[in-house]
Amino acid sequence: MIKNKIWIAATLMALGLFSIVLYTYSFIRFHSGFDLGFLIFGVAPFAYSLYEFTAIKKKRELELEKQVMKLAMEHEHLLTVVEISLYTDLSVKEAERILEGLRKKELVRIKVADNGTWVYEFEPMLTREQKMTAERI
Repeated sequence: MIKNKIWIAATLMALGLFSIVLYTYSFIRFHSGFDLGFLIFGVAPFAYSLYEFTAIKKKRELELEKQVMKLAMEHEHLLTVVEISLYTDLSVKEAERILEGLRKKELVRIKVADNGTWVYEFEPMLTREQKMTAERI
């Protein structure tokens, strides 16, 4: 499904760029005006493709964050960047980017090990019993 969306968005972007170039050339060469065709065949497909690419990127980012948080649960809520890149398909730079995003959302705290390695401590998940005994506010 995602590959189809990427293919459609890329095709629309190509159509939009081609139409924008064609209409701009026509405007410069023949002094024709920009009309409704410019918007329909140029601007609209290009804008929609940018929207789709952004949505796909956000969805991928959320999936990666979820994958890292599941991995943290399996490793007692403590991970390093190297462990993430070892147990997932993420590169070290991608793992650092994901962890930085989680840190900004205050889901992760950074600790420093004796050898200087950064250890990322994730917020522990509550058990069902802890959720049931939580106080109302």
